[in-house]
Amino acid sequence: MPVLARKLLRTIGSTLGQFIASAVVIATGVMAFVTMTAMSDNLIRSRDSFYRETDFADHFFHVVRAPEGVLSRVEAVPGVPGLCEDPEGRAGNK
Repeated sequence: MPVLARKLLRTIGSTLGQFIASAVVIATGVMAFVTMTAMSDNLIRSRDSFYRETDFADHFFHVVRAPEGVLSRVEAVPGVPGLCEDPEGRAGNK
């Protein structure tokens, strides 16, 4: 066994409590990182699945006033569902 390896083992033995505490802190940090990464991936996958299954809109726009010609141009955009106007002049999904 090399001299440095024996010195390392002697140092670890003399400061065993500090070594174990450091190992626990590092293990906890790695565990938290893995947990948060997996949770983030699952939330993103769940959100995308919900949007796909419910045909939920990716973006919403609030328009206060727009010319009537804009409505037909918006309906012409691929992927935009048809819009209709109610008696008060508000446009919504058909």
